[in-house]
Amino acid sequence: MAAHICGHPYPPRIDPDGAVWIAHTDGGNPPVFTLTGLGADGRRLRSVIPQQAPQYLGVVVQMPDGFCVLWLPIPPAHLIGDGVARLARYDDNRGTMWTTPIPLLSVSLPGWSRPARPPDGRDSP
Repeated sequence: MAAHICGHPYPPRIDPDGAVWIAHTDGGNPPVFTLTGLGADGRRLRSVIPQQAPQYLGVVVQMPDGFCVLWLPIPPAHLIGDGVARLARYDDNRGTMWTTPIPLLSVSLPGWSRPARPPDGRDSP
């Protein structure tokens, strides 16, 4: 029987073996995200719940031996620019291989940038 996945799915990822991986949430606050692999027949092959802080899932990249996940801060922190995103690499068993913070104040987008705070942490007048 095909799997029924509850929550809000994100764009699927396909691994080299043909499994389709879907990231979905339990709908909680903060949400718990699960990565579920489905076979060609729709059956659930495996589910992985990556170790996560109270953050939102940004992007998932399926790797040959695990996943790379961009975690975003819970609103309103990312809206006001005081949050820190986190890039994490997980193995196939949900173990963290490495993780690194990404201060959002140092990130800019084409056509938009916010000046970084001075070293003392205060905003410029």
